[in-house]
This record gives sequence, structure tokens and C-alpha cells, in this order.
Amino acid sequence: MRKIPILVLILVFLALFASAKPESVMSGPYLVSFDMGNSNHSTTTPASEERETTSGHPYTRYSVDIGGTNGKASILIDDDVGQMKNFSVEDEVKASLDTTLGGCGKPIIATRIIIDGNPGVVGFIMCPYGSLAVIRYPLDYSPENKTIKTRVGIISTYPWNEGTSILVKTIHVEKVDSSIR
Repeated sequence: MRKIPILVLILVFLALFASAKPESVMSGPYLVSFDMGNSNHSTTTPASEERETTSGHPYTRYSVDIGGTNGKASILIDDDVGQMKNFSVEDEVKASLDTTLGGCGKPIIATRIIIDGNPGVVGFIMCPYGSLAVIRYPLDYSPENKTIKTRVGIISTYPWNEGTSILVKTIHVEKVDSSIR
């Protein structure tokens, strides 16, 4: 009879030990929270980059890089991207796949999904070394005037079931310090 409570206690401890813990990382004014499951990985936050849209609008890119034995991922946060003509996350994902890995294969738009409470798109491309996932979604999108204040992208070489899926399901990006630019 005493064996059952002891087994239950052991199972509870194993579940607690094996459970993943969410991470929170600051990148510029943004707090980025996510969970990579139980993968062994490290995170870095490269310096911000001043960039320009194709229409000449300046914006700042912040990023979080995740690296581990199963793959790499980058979370890209584009701040104040402004007016977007004919905004389409699908077109943006296709363009990202084409430019990032031109000649690697035909991009496949897998699906529209809700990411961090916002409509997003996941795209894949198969390459000789494996698949690459590109995910995009707007944090602040106004369909009436096609204005985006913040756009988030994820580029991941982690296999879908070994990191990318849980990253997409758990990511949360929030601007916590608007004085940083």
C-alpha cells in the first residue's frame, strides 16, 4: 500500500524536474518571453540595427538569437515600421524565404495561425541540410490605414516538433520601456 504514494511522489518530482521553464529576455525596449521546451540552448541579444523599409521609412530592428544542439532561431522585432502598402504577411514570408534561401527550394506557406494573440503566418522551405521555418506577425496592425508599429518575425532551423512549435505557441513580445529607441 505504501508503494503507490511513493510512486506518485516520484512521478511528481520527475515531472517537475523535466518540465521546461519559460525565459524572458530584454532586447532594447522589448521584453521577449518564450519557452523552448527542454532543449539545451543559449540566448544572446545582438545590438539593435537601424534599417529602412523599401519605401524609405527608417525603423529599428531588435533581436534575440537562440542557439542549441538541435538548431538555431532568431526572433526579430521591427519597431516603428510605419505605412505598409498592400500589407500581406504571406507575401512577406514568401519574400523572406526567397531572399534568405534563394535556390534552396520552393517556399511552402503552411498556414495562418494566431501567434501571441495576433494573426500570423508560418512558412517553410526544404533545404539539403533540413527545413527552415519563417514566421511573421504584426504586434500592432491597423487594417484601416495599413499601419504597423511593431512587426515580429521568427526564423528557425529547429525541427517543428523539437523547438519551433513550442516557441511559436509560447512567444510573447511586449514593449516595456518606450524611452529606449
